[in-house]
Amino acid sequence: MASRKITIIGAGAVGGVIGARLALAGHTVSLLARGAHLAAIQKDGLMFDDVPHDASHVARVTASDNTSTLAAMVGVQDALIIALKAPAIPAILSSLQPLVGPDTVVIPAINGIPWWYPYGQHTATAGSALTTMPPILAVDPDGLALTRLAGQHIIGAVVHFAANMPAPGRVQLSSYQQVILGEPVGGLSDRLSAWQALFNEAGLLCEQTPDIRLALWTKLLGNLSFNPVTALTGYTLVAAASDPGTVGIITSMMQEGIAVAAACGVQIQMSIPERIAIGRGLGPVRTSMLQDMEAARPLETGALIEAVIELGQQHGVPTPTCSLVLALLQAAVLGRQRTRQE
Repeated sequence: MASRKITIIGAGAVGGVIGARLALAGHTVSLLARGAHLAAIQKDGLMFDDVPHDASHVARVTASDNTSTLAAMVGVQDALIIALKAPAIPAILSSLQPLVGPDTVVIPAINGIPWWYPYGQHTATAGSALTTMPPILAVDPDGLALTRLAGQHIIGAVVHFAANMPAPGRVQLSSYQQVILGEPVGGLSDRLSAWQALFNEAGLLCEQTPDIRLALWTKLLGNLSFNPVTALTGYTLVAAASDPGTVGIITSMMQEGIAVAAACGVQIQMSIPERIAIGRGLGPVRTSMLQDMEAARPLETGALIEAVIELGQQHGVPTPTCSLVLALLQAAVLGRQRTRQE
């Protein structure tokens, strides 16, 4: 396949692994990074440890901490892959315009309910008339995200990765990887097939789906429940999936998530015991929210929990357990902040 120009917006663990794979496959890759990570990449390249294949590589990439500078260096891209945490995305969308041409695809490799979720969706009013689905304020606070980056550029993505960043300038794939691509409006397309093939040729196990929202909600069931429970308890995935007390909370949160998904027109096919078993099978993994809690970084509560509660409110679906866990999580964050200030 011909070389493509691809920029990774957010070159952390997941974005870095994707960027390294693509660069090593011969594509022209640029990274938006910052701090010591950026300095190390600019000096020595992006170091990539492929643990499943017991191999290490150096990916040669262009890197900057400024989208305008990056655009001046590399121009319009064939694809942007957004791998930022959800809270950082709305503020950066406008700055991506110099990198976007008429045929540029934008692939958000992110967790939870994405800002683009309302694109192409409609909701029924009391009189059964269909209206455009409103923005989800938990992930799009001013409701303008889809005016900053038009929905037709987007290819939805669900990413299953076990990746980490052991040192600045180095990313590591520790075990599994899977990317699922889908059109936000549903169905299959030539561009889906083209980007699926490109990802697979680069060693990124990729499939396409005609229903990206089903794949999104199926993953979200785990993030909605396991992430906040582990952040509150300090448990790994296997511990949270093995303790009867936390399993009860996780089950209740998943039940609420399934009900909200159904109200949004998505029928989740995986059972709750099956979804919990997946978490248990991943072993002593520390979720990203637990790691963020311990490092005093902002938590992705908007995309993983608040958006589900908001959609439940839109459709009249109660989410009491999710709301309770969110309140406890917010209180825990405030408590830690006060402790550090004392």
